[in-house]
Amino acid sequence: MTRGAVFRSRPALPRAATSRVAALLVLAASAGCGDAILFLGETPARMRLVAGAPGERGSIVGTDGLDSRFQGVQGAAVAADGSVYLADASPARILRLRRDGTVELLYDLRDCPSSCIRGPGDLALDPEGRLLIADAAARRVWRMDAAGGAYEPYAGDGSASDAPDGTGRLDGGLLRPTGVAVAPDGTVYIADGGARRIRSVSPGGVLGTVAGTGEAGDDGDGGPAGEARFRRPVRLAMLDGVLFVSDSAAHRVRAVTLASGTVDGVAGSGAPGFFGDGGPAGASRLRTPVGIALADDGATLYIADRDNHRVRVVDRASGVIQTFAGDGGTEFTGDGRAAGSTSLAAPTAISIRAGVLFVTDIVLYLVWRTEIPEGPELLT
Repeated sequence: MTRGAVFRSRPALPRAATSRVAALLVLAASAGCGDAILFLGETPARMRLVAGAPGERGSIVGTDGLDSRFQGVQGAAVAADGSVYLADASPARILRLRRDGTVELLYDLRDCPSSCIRGPGDLALDPEGRLLIADAAARRVWRMDAAGGAYEPYAGDGSASDAPDGTGRLDGGLLRPTGVAVAPDGTVYIADGGARRIRSVSPGGVLGTVAGTGEAGDDGDGGPAGEARFRRPVRLAMLDGVLFVSDSAAHRVRAVTLASGTVDGVAGSGAPGFFGDGGPAGASRLRTPVGIALADDGATLYIADRDNHRVRVVDRASGVIQTFAGDGGTEFTGDGRAAGSTSLAAPTAISIRAGVLFVTDIVLYLVWRTEIPEGPELLT
């Protein structure tokens, strides 16, 4: 089948200063009572630093995002109120970056006596606003009360096993859950990189499989998703009955159409490299794609092309791929620059809501924000 049918060590990085005044602007909305404070961008596709300091690693929860320090933010999810949930790696922490720029610590492994979140990765929000957390280290998916930070196991019993379909969500194991997405009906999808499968948890709490045989490979495009092979599915994005899967080890992004149960290629030929801007996404080359997210209208798919140090974007109507952010460099090039001339050492997590994209950099320990252009300007 033709792919694309649906549409290391690094050098030490120097520390660099950044202007907090230029990096984060806020605007109090005045349309009516109860309007919240909003992040204010200057122009579309201009990158704004909203959390962390370039090259400064740490575990500090500051008075605002720019006073805070991270070990490497692996997951991000934008809530309906515009706040951003962040999953930091080591020690395991869940934080909330509020719309006024302040930071709230919701969870810290160092304060956990038992039943602990150990390695939070991908994040997603369910229809009730609760946070789903993929935790490869604990072999579980957790569910957190977004209001207060109370959490509980949602899927997986913590054992290193691959539970058969039909098992209750807490009665069997997951091998390495790294990605999570939620459908409007409450069905939860899990990328189990260790099992090389995409699992589902029905609203009734039963585990199933929607894609992957469990064998390592990269084939099956155009056929049943249950007969396709993946190498290491790591992240998920969901919209309108289509589940997008980034397979980092295969250097591809694929799509599972749930109604038909079929899988197709979206981006990446399977050969690692950087190639293809301006052409068909299925013939392009990616290098370790991780985070993926869809624009609000579903017209474009954003890909954190981690080891190419870029964010790529696919127009789903034409199937054309372009670079949206990142110039291929790995050293901090400054705040407030155009997305295409801003260096991203290792973009990993992406989340989009209301036309605003957040992307994390796990090597420079940063969280960026930018407004997404509309219409034909996006791919020019």
